[in-house]
Amino acid sequence: MEFSIKTFLIVITGCLIFADAGAQTELKIKNFSEKYYAKVISRPDSPVYYISVYEKGTNKRLIRAVAEQINSDLIDDNNQLIPNVKELPYGDQSVLIYEDFNFDGIKDFAIMNGFLSCYSGPSFDIYLFTKNTFTYNASFSELSNNNCGMFQTDTQKKRLLTMTKSGCCWHQYTEYIVKNDVPVVVKTVVEDATGNRVPYFVEVTTHEMRGCNMKETVKLYMPYVDVDTVLSFKLKKNKKTVCVFSQDSVLYYTLLRQDGSIEFSWPTPYYDDKTETLITDSMHYNAANKTLGFKNKDVYYEIYKEGVKVKMPGQELTLEGDPAGVKGDLNGVLLKNYNNITTSSLH
Repeated sequence: MEFSIKTFLIVITGCLIFADAGAQTELKIKNFSEKYYAKVISRPDSPVYYISVYEKGTNKRLIRAVAEQINSDLIDDNNQLIPNVKELPYGDQSVLIYEDFNFDGIKDFAIMNGFLSCYSGPSFDIYLFTKNTFTYNASFSELSNNNCGMFQTDTQKKRLLTMTKSGCCWHQYTEYIVKNDVPVVVKTVVEDATGNRVPYFVEVTTHEMRGCNMKETVKLYMPYVDVDTVLSFKLKKNKKTVCVFSQDSVLYYTLLRQDGSIEFSWPTPYYDDKTETLITDSMHYNAANKTLGFKNKDVYYEIYKEGVKVKMPGQELTLEGDPAGVKGDLNGVLLKNYNNITTSSLH
């Protein structure tokens, strides 16, 4: 940043403000408290912004923070910064947020220190009210600086919520409780859709505190990317969903639980090192009956428009679908040139 003899340039998130050399520029933060007021000062001899919080009546300065950048998009008609805007995770976030972060019934301060969180998102320093003053808290501040933007507060459950990500297809959500003014992790959920498996199911791994131990659960969900759903319907008895879909010219069968997670899927492609190809088991299409079948070990599955027949040694089950919720059909399977479809019987 360069300063001329007569003027200096202040850059605040793309906004340009000019002032006389030797002067300082002051932005007030709109009234947010009956007890405190705050303002932002920039100086021509300094590349940073000084954010101060004062006690009304005495004008005693309680907090003096420094920010590399601040967000000046939130300015009212009186040229005052608007506080307490916290659009999560990627929306506008104010320079100052006045809120109870440790759930002790007394509001604390989050003050922007720049755009240092993930993907150059806003980051904050946290000052908790302790012993009649506001004290910087490193562990709370890390929640903002090491994740994506400001954290969320769940006042009903008394939990703090953070999110971080890597690209479009990997997200981590973490929940904390507060013990002695320190955030403690009680739940972490990782959504991984980076394409490490075929088909591109989303793998969701949850670690959650149960008693004194963290319990891990792993579930799969349908791909984030668009898939071509050929046929889907709910089963009458258990309300689970049957879905036949295609991805990369391969046809798949899935059974989804009521929460949307995958209970069973077929086929499971695997890579053959010898031939250096991806091997996918075949499905049988009966053009006369408009049914689709496959064999998994000693069990044969036959899918028709409104149900599934499961044939096991010495036993056959019919899982009826709800006709009201049927989407699609199996009539045009042979027209799509799926790589794993055969007209030869598999059982």
